Amino acid sequence: MNSMRSKGESGWASCEVPRLMFLDFEDRGKQGLISRELRLFACTCCRHISNLITDERSWQAVNIAERYADGNASRDELKAAHDSVELAVESIQQRIKEINSAVQVDKPHRSGTSE
Repeated sequence: MNSMRSKGESGWASCEVPRLMFLDFEDRGKQGLISRELRLFACTCCRHISNLITDERSWQAVNIAERYADGNASRDELKAAHDSVELAVESIQQRIKEINSAVQVDKPHRSGTSE
């Protein structure tokens, strides 16, 4: 199998099919997934769906996770980024609840009878 490893990390960043990157982990033998590579894989997946990630806190967390994987961010920075993303998720969930409530109020009630 043509391993993504031969392309290096730049190959991962430009890979159009994240599944190929995951298969590269499987090629590495019985050692299991390496933490750094798994973290970078998750970050690359986020970049592949960048149009769906609109919260700046989420992008900061992706950047910090990449830096952490490379040894350029502390565990405290990673924890702070995680906490920030948790707040973003709570904010998004609250907004979804508000939208759903507004939709329910605007929906006409059907009585089951035809007029």
